[in-house]
Amino acid sequence: MLQYSDEDLAAEGTLNLGELVQQMTFVTGSASAIVTMPAQGASSLFTNIDLRGLGARSTLTLLDGKRLVNENVNALIPTIVMQRIDIVADGAAALYGSEAVAGVVNFVPYRSYDGLKVETFAEGDSRGDWDQHSMQAMWGGKVGEIDVVVAGQFRQQSRLARDERSLLANSGQNLSSNATGNWGIPVRNASGQYTGAYENRPDPNCAPASARTEYSPGVINAPFGMLVGTNCWVDFGDNRSYFEPEEHTKLFGNATWEVSDDLTLSLQGFNTRLYETSYTSTSDPSNPRIGELPAVRGEIPGNPFFATNSTGQKLYGVDLNKDGVPDRGTADLNKDRQNDYIVSGTTSNGVPLREDVRPRTLRPINKTHTVPTGHTNDMDNSAGRVDHLSRWTLQADFTVPFVEGWQGMAAWTQNTREFEFMAVFNDITHMIQGLNCDVVRDRKACYNPFFVVDQKNNNTLEVMDAIAGRSRSSNLDKLSTLDLVFDGEIPLQLPGGAIGAAFGYQFREDYYKNTPSEEELAGIAWTGSVEREGVTSGRREVDSFFAELALPILSNLELSAAVRREEFSNGPASTDPKFGITYAATEWLTLRATNGDAFISPTLQQLLNPIN
Repeated sequence: MLQYSDEDLAAEGTLNLGELVQQMTFVTGSASAIVTMPAQGASSLFTNIDLRGLGARSTLTLLDGKRLVNENVNALIPTIVMQRIDIVADGAAALYGSEAVAGVVNFVPYRSYDGLKVETFAEGDSRGDWDQHSMQAMWGGKVGEIDVVVAGQFRQQSRLARDERSLLANSGQNLSSNATGNWGIPVRNASGQYTGAYENRPDPNCAPASARTEYSPGVINAPFGMLVGTNCWVDFGDNRSYFEPEEHTKLFGNATWEVSDDLTLSLQGFNTRLYETSYTSTSDPSNPRIGELPAVRGEIPGNPFFATNSTGQKLYGVDLNKDGVPDRGTADLNKDRQNDYIVSGTTSNGVPLREDVRPRTLRPINKTHTVPTGHTNDMDNSAGRVDHLSRWTLQADFTVPFVEGWQGMAAWTQNTREFEFMAVFNDITHMIQGLNCDVVRDRKACYNPFFVVDQKNNNTLEVMDAIAGRSRSSNLDKLSTLDLVFDGEIPLQLPGGAIGAAFGYQFREDYYKNTPSEEELAGIAWTGSVEREGVTSGRREVDSFFAELALPILSNLELSAAVRREEFSNGPASTDPKFGITYAATEWLTLRATNGDAFISPTLQQLLNPIN
């Protein structure tokens, strides 16, 4: 077993437990204190441990020897109360069960401390754009006969936006062709009649590529996109962050009562709240349901596509009822569910025609639109998320009666995790409603999806908020465990000493509930499917039995054997043995080899949630 003491942890020079994990030599693969996505900001909310690069779920993470409902080490206890970290660096399913494939990492807090300890930490960049600071304290002492340890930590990080690092941001992959500005336009012949064909053209107001400039804080960069070839691209880099603003609040407490020489009781708990505001582009670039949109009519306010015949002459219509909307005939040659305009010819009569067009790519909200609620003035789309974890453990350590030299431990642990986040799913039903608006009687209800040049054609705040579709999603996870362990020596001597043994039982109950956003529940999410997502939940129980032997064959040679049986209430079961040999060849060299089975059980969400 490897071990990191509190002195080793303090030497790392950070109060962020995720960074401590990232800097340790036994961690490889995907575990990271700072999770960075190419198009997203950097987040330090989530850090999992990945031994041997087999994936984070291949490493079992424990706190004080007990399972956690969520293995995000950033959501654990304050760093100051961490006494040591124990690492089993090989497969350990025979002792610990599911997920202990690559190994086990156990974070061990102080259960006894005498005095007061306070630590503070701060860092920032030389330009003053970003800073992070943390303060934590731990107190320990006797309250009557009870040994008490309490600790708290508060950590805050400011935002570092990409527009605060202009040159670096402009060098990144910030451009997207999935943007407002690319349309399918009906083709007309020399007489101005539809041929039934379409051609791809960019929005006439799409700016030249030279319009993309260096980022500047608080300024909307290239709001009209950039024309590259025949496509209009959008630059979303100025809407992103390098670091998102965060607040971490952590509380921990442990009370130990030594009732007698044969019985010790303890109560331990922690409560963690992690809050983050993430910033992203104005709206989702994914276009899975774009085919459900109707043609964007020529009379929609702000439609920039004037109708022309095949020689480029502007076409005019008729408006016999004088309602300001060109009249339509009875034909629908382009199958757009809109009858064709009546063409009067190329002679100006004051009724210019604009085309019914099909979107090829579309962001429901673009940088020229009225700023919706939840967006910053420079059109950064902000969304908050809260990760709240708590855990309580009641434990009894006792001398096993009638069996000399044997010790026992019984513990009940209750874990809860509530994760709530703003689901930024744009609402396709309000997009369709706005495109089908009555431009004569209810112009304010219209949705203009184009680049807005004239503000009188911009969308109202009510239309933008309805399309933005901001509602909250949540996940609830609970884990209850009962542990019962006995360990001691079998009265049988080998040349190397007495045989050590341990055996025990563990009961686990998992529960989860996933509540999608209002848009997903209704099946109206722009990036979703026509199928409605419902609230899903599930429960599972696990019974585990295990045993371990340590056989000291010689003073420098030990054999070990272990086996564990796990039975899941939903059907599967697994029996996992493990055998090992340890040989201390010299005082400075120890050789060890193990062979065993291990497995990972799917989570309840993977089993029951249709999305997963």
